[in-house]
Amino acid sequence: MHRSIPSHNECIHAAAAVSDMSRNGFLSRPTSKKAISKGERGLFHGLPKELRVTAVMAAMEDIPATRQSNNVSIDAQRAMK
Repeated sequence: MHRSIPSHNECIHAAAAVSDMSRNGFLSRPTSKKAISKGERGLFHGLPKELRVTAVMAAMEDIPATRQSNNVSIDAQRAMK
């Protein structure tokens, strides 16, 4: 799979998605000693084990395509310098 360099609008939409994720608590995780000692968990570790395993397996299958896409993006960034 080959992806082109994202346009300005695609970057803006991605930035909006990150702020939405943060606002909705998808990025929250226990970071203080108090929260950790209370056994609080982040979103990923709060999922059922089967779903966590499935998510990791899917990510592992996508590694070659993701690496290629990232390398293309990095090469384009280097070319623009």
